[in-house]
Amino acid sequence: MEKYVFKNFDEVKALFNKMTIMPSEFFSYTQSYRVGPSDISDMDFYEFDFEPYISLANSLGMACFGVQCSEIRCYLTHMNIGGHGPLCSVRPINLEQLKDLGYLAEMKSNYCQNLELNAVPIGDNQL
Repeated sequence: MEKYVFKNFDEVKALFNKMTIMPSEFFSYTQSYRVGPSDISDMDFYEFDFEPYISLANSLGMACFGVQCSEIRCYLTHMNIGGHGPLCSVRPINLEQLKDLGYLAEMKSNYCQNLELNAVPIGDNQL
């Protein structure tokens, strides 16, 4: 996993523009998926070090806000390791959703409860 730091939204747009976004009948941008810890740790992390994402992270008690990306799509992610085996969730995200701070706060608040809610197994599908 590599970590990158973006300083403005134009850099985020450039990331999405260079990705080979694969259409998929399986993936929905309104559904979370259960994955293994290595699925998350193998993806690159993109920190958003600019407003309003700095304030969003601060309001949620996060060190920073960002997304993790494979070669074909970006995700909101969460790895819950609280007193049990890891519970790992991902949710595909698009540019419009990244502009919706209410949506992002809903997904990331309360230790990502809504991100984990009703997550379905990823199966053999490629992240």
